[in-house]
Amino acid sequence: MKRSVVFIVFFLILGFALAGLYWSQRRAKSTAVSPNAILNMAADAQRDFSRLPMHFTRLSDDQEIAIGRELVARYATEARPLTPEEQGLEKYVRRVGGNVALHAHRHLPYRWRARLDSPGFLGSWLSQRRGI
Repeated sequence: MKRSVVFIVFFLILGFALAGLYWSQRRAKSTAVSPNAILNMAADAQRDFSRLPMHFTRLSDDQEIAIGRELVARYATEARPLTPEEQGLEKYVRRVGGNVALHAHRHLPYRWRARLDSPGFLGSWLSQRRGI
């Protein structure tokens, strides 16, 4: 009894598999011929080649922090007094950035700043400094 049930289940599964194979081979395929596959392959290769120097060029933590300081000096705007709304936004960005930094793989001295250049534009950027 048990053996006959196993055979029935086996042949049902085999029948469904063969029917699915037959159906997939006989139905009309509606694929359009286009150069998209070649373009995608070329784009992937270009991305891989552009990332190749990152695998061979390693920066020490001190070099990376020095580059971060240069970027902070370049992007820092003139200090103007922040409105209470902007101060709240600055605190929020620092709090969220601090939570992100806690889960970073590299434990560098991260510092987040809110960038309020123009009305309607909000960005945040990260600076790495020692002793903060």
